[in-house]
Amino acid sequence: MANLLLHFLAFNLTSRAIMTGEVISEEYILEYGRDCLEMHVGAVEPGDRALVVDDLIATGGTLCAAMNLLERVGAEVVECACVIELPDLKGRDRLNGKPLYILVEYH
Repeated sequence: MANLLLHFLAFNLTSRAIMTGEVISEEYILEYGRDCLEMHVGAVEPGDRALVVDDLIATGGTLCAAMNLLERVGAEVVECACVIELPDLKGRDRLNGKPLYILVEYH
């Protein structure tokens, strides 16, 4: 049986002007305006595999911005997970085929 090596990396993507030090950012459009995610430079290394987790997927703007940010630094986004999905807003369609796991659909 092959050994399984699991590397877990938790890092924070947050709104602009909260982080100190060198960051990279990704602006995105929300259903009610614009926002920006930031991540510390070096938080993720090229080749790292990532699972993007958020509380809610509506139009998919935040998840797409997070995926773009991670992919810009060379990480591979493997899948996404959310607690709640609002399927009528079709955010899942913007994930370019990435698997999305949810706990609750709200119609």
